[in-house]
This record gives sequence, structure tokens and C-alpha cells, in this order.
Amino acid sequence: MQQTKHLYLRLIQESDVDFLLSLRLNQNLNTYLNKVSNDKQQQLLWLANYKEREKNGLDYYFVIVDKKLGDIGLIRVYNIDYANKIFTWGSWVISEENRPKYAAIESLLLVYEFAFNELNLLLARFEVRNDNIDVIKLYNRFGAKYLYHDDLNNYFELTKTNYIQLKYSQYYKFLMD
Repeated sequence: MQQTKHLYLRLIQESDVDFLLSLRLNQNLNTYLNKVSNDKQQQLLWLANYKEREKNGLDYYFVIVDKKLGDIGLIRVYNIDYANKIFTWGSWVISEENRPKYAAIESLLLVYEFAFNELNLLLARFEVRNDNIDVIKLYNRFGAKYLYHDDLNNYFELTKTNYIQLKYSQYYKFLMD
């Protein structure tokens, strides 16, 4: 698995359900995410179903781990279309407690390194809620191409080629120890 200077990803386990719920139910963090139930058993069932999708290479749900602080967030790669080499990523949330300033950039790098390099995909598609201005700005700085918007979301994409150029021109320092 890829690492950055401060972070790495690990596949989520059913034992992470309390951490997952602590982030996904936090009112300050879930404003722009799809809602989840506070029912721990329902979430465990969802995770068990997810693990089947993971075994089939259809969905990857990661815990974002800071090498010093431990578990700090979550991120997913899903809607993987191997024939067209396209994926979606999202469900991205980082704890507000002791949030490192580098966590957003490094977790983005990690998800792209995984999907583009380990899965050999070529195009990322993702959306962000219209009123999530800070994340829209981050995606623009990160070289994402704006596609369109609807009543709820802005839609973006990023090619592997654009990612590689950006990685080496602006973000390589985050990958190096």
C-alpha cells in the first residue's frame, strides 16, 4: 500500500464500526455526506456487504491513518469500471480533533495513488455538494476538471495523466520522507 510522508491507508474492518460512526454521525463533519443510520447493527451489516464487494474488487473503503496520531479519517474508491478504467471516490471525512494540516492533500494523493497505480485506472470522477466551497477550491487547486452541476452537486474528473503532472510539479514533497 502507498504511503505519504505522514499518512497511509488501510482497509476498513468491521472492528472499525465505532470509529466510522463517530465520524459519520458527527454533525460538524457530515454536513456534505450522505446520512448514515445510528444503528450499529445496520452499519455492521453494510460493512459485511461491503467486504464482499471488496473481495470482488468493486469497492474499497479505507481508514486514513496518521503515522503518529493513528486513525484520523475515512475515504472510499467505488463504482469501479475496469472496462473503461474509471472510478469514483468519496465518503471522505477527516476527524476535526487534532486534524493535521496535511491530511487533506496527503489523503487525496493516497486515494489517487491506489486507484491510478494499484488498480491501473485512468479516470477519477467525483462530486462535491454545491455549498462545500472549501472542497471545491481544493479540487480546483488539485487540477480537477469541472464538468457540470445540478441542484445538489458539482461534478469533476481527473485523469491519471493530469494527476501525474500535478503530483510531480506541486505535491511530490508530500510523498517523500
